[in-house]
Amino acid sequence: MFVGPYDAIHVGAAAPTLPQPLIDQLACPGRMFIPVGEEAQSIIQVSYASRDTTGMLMLGPRPTV
Repeated sequence: MFVGPYDAIHVGAAAPTLPQPLIDQLACPGRMFIPVGEEAQSIIQVSYASRDTTGMLMLGPRPTV
């Protein structure tokens, strides 16, 4: 079994919500492309991720410098 962290994760099958196991394997910074939704799916692109002091992943746009 492969274990992250991964710089990029691309998922081809839709999930009802953003799966926590995939979030846990995403590198910081990292990118994930995943279709999310139950009846109608939207493709979510997580373009930047960082972790707070407790280790929780914060998803959002890359901060400007």
